[in-house]
Amino acid sequence: MQRWIAHLDMDAFFVSVERLLDPSLAGKPVVVGGDPDGRGVVASASYEARRCGIHSAMPSRAARELCPEVIFLRGHHHLYGDYHRKIREILTRHVPVIEAASIDEFYLDLSGCVLLHGPILPLLRRIRGEIADELGLPSSAGLAGNKLVAKIASGLAKPEGTLWVPAGAEAEFLAPLPVRILPGVGPATERELTALGIRRIGHLASFPERVLEGALGQWGRALFRKARGISESPVSEEGERKSVGHEVTFREDSADPAFLEAVLCRLVEKAAYRLRAGGFRAGGLTIKVRYSDFRTVTRSRTLWPTDRDGDFFTIARGLLAETVSRRVRVRLLGVSLERLRGGEEQLELFSPAREWKRRLLFPAVDRLRKKFGFDILSLASGSRSR
Repeated sequence: MQRWIAHLDMDAFFVSVERLLDPSLAGKPVVVGGDPDGRGVVASASYEARRCGIHSAMPSRAARELCPEVIFLRGHHHLYGDYHRKIREILTRHVPVIEAASIDEFYLDLSGCVLLHGPILPLLRRIRGEIADELGLPSSAGLAGNKLVAKIASGLAKPEGTLWVPAGAEAEFLAPLPVRILPGVGPATERELTALGIRRIGHLASFPERVLEGALGQWGRALFRKARGISESPVSEEGERKSVGHEVTFREDSADPAFLEAVLCRLVEKAAYRLRAGGFRAGGLTIKVRYSDFRTVTRSRTLWPTDRDGDFFTIARGLLAETVSRRVRVRLLGVSLERLRGGEEQLELFSPAREWKRRLLFPAVDRLRKKFGFDILSLASGSRSR
């Protein structure tokens, strides 16, 4: 049976959701991200903003310098998860195996769907049409024989297009493209490849595997296969969510332990809120600390799988104490909840009544936050971060 994998990518997802809330934003340069007067970064940019050179992860201040008329929005982040689930509901009507690679992109295993839905390419266009008609959200898609080529194809199809790479045409499709378009090729690898005279994927594909391995080690062997469009990675629902996290860049660097602890608490609360919204528990936690000299340190800890704010904060606070001191100023702080698993926590039959009450606490808190806003309730430790 012919293997058909699609990569569905929502176009400027955060901005597209914001335009549903405020249609007057249509056709204007819009950025969802941090304060341009502070030290935030761009999370999502409309295509009008991208034409000015703005892109994700760019400092918000630099984005405003490139496009003074750009509209900055803090965003309604709780809604992005809601729309992610709505998109997933539409996909499940047609596709048996779905992998959510992130909040705004999905891999779809369409192998064999021709028996149920007819030709694959019209099916993929129909799926995109239903998402646009029912949710008002634009998307792009790539269709190929594997995840690697499908992802590259969807990027080239943007905005609002579908690109099909026939079986056997993978290497020919990739050959004229720049090497930086390959997933995993960052600025450092691109410089190394340029030093070897390699600028296009076709050039990369013509190099002997042993030469690439000698220059780049194991990564050279992986690039040898990528350049030929070879990938056996399956579409797997089990691996679709690896972590849930939040981070913040401060307006001013800080070494105040009380302030850092308060910010950490709020980050934990936001991550745990998203965790529970997805029906997960986490068995691991990582904090990320970036200092004023841009040195970045991470610290991790495993824990009994839980979805409770207090459990996470106890671990995170201990890791923070191990990582920073009053003599070191911090620029960025982040929290990531990892080793996710579904299902509810199992309590013993004779667990104390207090444990049963605690189990009901956070669902009630989440309902209040969804109705009245996230800041309606907080752990006391997080109050100083507001």
